[in-house]
Amino acid sequence: MSRTSRVHGLSDLSLRRNRARGRLSIAPRRRRSPSCDRVARARPPTPPRAAVAAAGYAADYGNFTHRLGHGIGLQTHEDPYLVRGNQDLLRPGMTMSDEPGVYLIGELGVRLEDIVAITEGEPEIFGPRAGSIDAPFG
Repeated sequence: MSRTSRVHGLSDLSLRRNRARGRLSIAPRRRRSPSCDRVARARPPTPPRAAVAAAGYAADYGNFTHRLGHGIGLQTHEDPYLVRGNQDLLRPGMTMSDEPGVYLIGELGVRLEDIVAITEGEPEIFGPRAGSIDAPFG
């Protein structure tokens, strides 16, 4: 397996872990919606960042060098940003990107992105997911 394929697989694992842990979910049992800061700063580290570190790459922002996601609306990139320090609350009806990536400076980078709608429960994911780097459209 090529290094690019391994990094693609790691980015895919990161995205699936983020979804599985419900980081973008607004669970009925919560008293309030999670803030962008809470999603980006989750303890233990967010599943995408933890997966990158567990695979032997630099922890935290070392090889995962950008925010976890951002709002999608009339503009491609807009509030709220899923980044540390942003206290905006996720609310039903918001559309967001969920975009973990791994970047090996001077060599390669892979970022996978889901576009999701925040709902009262689990986020609604728009569009199909790429099965692999070799067959991105199925």
